[in-house]
Amino acid sequence: KGVKTFSLGVSNGHDFSIFPAFRKVMKSFNPDIVHVHVVALFEKMMLSMLYRSKKYVCTVHGISDAVWYETFRMKIDKWLNDIFPIKYGATCFISNGVRNHYSTGGEPEGAFTVYNSMVFPDVICRNHRLHKLIGVDKCTPIIGTSCRLANVKAPLLFIEVMCNVLKQHPKVHAVVVGDGDDVIRHQL
Repeated sequence: KGVKTFSLGVSNGHDFSIFPAFRKVMKSFNPDIVHVHVVALFEKMMLSMLYRSKKYVCTVHGISDAVWYETFRMKIDKWLNDIFPIKYGATCFISNGVRNHYSTGGEPEGAFTVYNSMVFPDVICRNHRLHKLIGVDKCTPIIGTSCRLANVKAPLLFIEVMCNVLKQHPKVHAVVVGDGDDVIRHQL
């Protein structure tokens, strides 16, 4: 499609071979702005040390699961993140829930929320694949959620809300799409 792409050729960001591969990509591509989502530790070290003059934009997609303990590796990662910071010119959150979760220590500079740009009535009118898949009439309203099935995403709260909706509107169908924690899946 004409978009130049690069691969680091490593399976994860904790592979030492990422250093020469990442440097080669940055040198050949030489971006003015770097967009990051989840920055692996070694990539973060390189961006922080060698490419401080670049501008960075971060997209935050999810909410981390709460962890009530701290492993030795987590302590080292936190320490290294403090040593190798990246200053983001803008932070894009995919929902206000995610924004509120991560902004408890203060709003990041240049933060904004990007909402779903899909016009749902247009999608419903054009495409009835989901209706066919779950075996309901194409005029049946479907309300759903698609997420990683974990407590932090609150899929059980969605079910609770949908039970109340169905009391008022019995023809509506509720759909949960996702994969994740077996315990949550069995509760759904």
